[in-house]
This record gives sequence, structure tokens and C-alpha cells, in this order.
Amino acid sequence: MFQELSLNDVLNLTGKNQIDAGECHDLQKQFGSYQCYYCNIQFNQNHFDYWKEIIKKKNRRGEVVLVIRNHMNQILLHTKSFYPDNTYRLLSGGIDQDEPVPRALARELFEETGFNSIAQNMVAFLFYRFSFQDQFLAFPSFIFEIEPDGSEPQSQDQEEEITNYKWIPYSYLDKVAAHLKSFENEWRDWGRMRAVVHDIVYQWYL
Repeated sequence: MFQELSLNDVLNLTGKNQIDAGECHDLQKQFGSYQCYYCNIQFNQNHFDYWKEIIKKKNRRGEVVLVIRNHMNQILLHTKSFYPDNTYRLLSGGIDQDEPVPRALARELFEETGFNSIAQNMVAFLFYRFSFQDQFLAFPSFIFEIEPDGSEPQSQDQEEEITNYKWIPYSYLDKVAAHLKSFENEWRDWGRMRAVVHDIVYQWYL
């Protein structure tokens, strides 16, 4: 479902106008080397239109994924009021147009948990290509491991509709991914897409 590639291969495969190559190299300088992945996902029309609205109408150019790790090597997951029952996943948040990735990372971390970070490590860069028939959307995802400055997360943005958090061993991330992949009907495409980062992070910790 996803391929591990070099950054140059991702740039060549996707087209350099879809990724800010300079930004990716700057992130390497700031955080060190990281893995790069490419993932092509076919959506139904409803889910494609959902992401089209997020990217074009909400002015989002990508997302940061927050792999928040505590001193017990547990990873923080969250759920929202409208998710299917018993569904938890890694936290993530959008990057606004012209917003640097590190700034989006700090902003989303605080908005979704109230935490500030005392250590950061970039895990991976994931380039999604969402497709429906002959239409395509480019969506980059920047995955970071974060050591927070607290232990009890609390959402600072009620619009996020976060209803609960839980800490899990990183070895359970494959089970989280499997649960997301099991969705059917209107949640199928969302679950398949959201499962990818959990598989990547799980492999990174092995």
C-alpha cells in the first residue's frame, strides 16, 4: 500500500511542483535524516470530495502527525465524538498555506493536547496521492516523534471534538492499524488512509 523511497525518488515520482524540495532538505538539516514514503490511495467520490474541500477550501497544504511518546515509552492516541465506536488513532493536524512545518507542529501539539515539546525527532515524510477516476490530489504528511512536557493531555480547541485520550505501548500500533483497515461502508476509505501512518510508525519502532 505504501513504498519506501529516497527523497529524490519521491520528488521525481510525484513532480517537484507538488512538494517543496527546499523545505524537505531544510527539515533534514534541522531534524536529521528521515525515511520517505509514497502512498497512492483510490477513494470513492464522497471521500475524494472531502479531501478536496480540506485542501482547497480550508487552505491546507498538508499535515503533521504527532507521535507523542512518554517516559514509559507509551504512545498517545485520541478519539473524537464522531468516530466509529472504540476507534483511537495518532493525533494529526493541518498545515496552513505558507506555514512552516515546525510552526504547524508546535501549534497543533498545543491545540490538541496542551503540551509543549521538550524533544522532537522527525520519523518520516509520507506523500499521499489521493485519486478518484482521472482526478488526483497531492497531500504530504510529516510524521514527528515528540517528547511532551506533561503527562495529562487536554484539548485546547473544542472544535476538534476530542473526547478521550489513551496511552498504548508502541507494539500495539499494528493492532490500531488493523482496526482502521477493518472499516467498511462510509468509513472504509478514511480507515485505509489513516492506517498508513500507524503501519509506518510501527515499523520504525521495530
